[in-house]
Amino acid sequence: MINPQNRIIKENMLIRSNCPNQLDKTDLEYLKSLGLKDIIDLREIDEYNKKISSFENNDNFNLYHITIYGGKEIPKSSQDVPFSYLRMIDENKENYLKIFKILLQNNGGTLYFCSVGKDRTGVLTALILLILGMDKKQIVQDYMITKKCQEKVLNDYILKKQDESLREIIIPHEEFIIKFIELLEEKYGSVEGYLLDIGLNKKEITQIRNKLLI
Repeated sequence: MINPQNRIIKENMLIRSNCPNQLDKTDLEYLKSLGLKDIIDLREIDEYNKKISSFENNDNFNLYHITIYGGKEIPKSSQDVPFSYLRMIDENKENYLKIFKILLQNNGGTLYFCSVGKDRTGVLTALILLILGMDKKQIVQDYMITKKCQEKVLNDYILKKQDESLREIIIPHEEFIIKFIELLEEKYGSVEGYLLDIGLNKKEITQIRNKLLI
């Protein structure tokens, strides 16, 4: 990705994922070779108990459990999805601050994940890409990758619940992330306004940009 200042994100610095619970020794060694340092688990405790990630008890990585609440609940309608994203960042300010502090302090790459790698990681990725100056088209493209990568998982969930109405809610749509960004900007003025509100200062925001961009 290239921002308007012709700066690109450093390779292997940011990885978003669904729950990585089936990584073997070779996979973990490969991620280590990429310079991956910090792992952030965004899930709630019941999700953690059902599926333990492959990074548990591995001294090669720093594993943080920083719960973003509200991400596992399904919104009432497709129209509510972007509003649920706004509630997510409104109701978890302390934990978003912790996440951005990790990005600030990390001297390597960061992998962050939730259960499916769609909503909680999608919102966090949007915040990061916005602060790095990426345009909305690039953010939408990144968000929509989940539709392709997790198509089977999402379709299987719909079949399991026997509720076709879920399709318009849980399958990613461009409008979801576009509307979320609009709501964010309406409330906070910009993503920088949000980060200042949760407790970062302008110097730290600049340091995050410089750490992640070439």
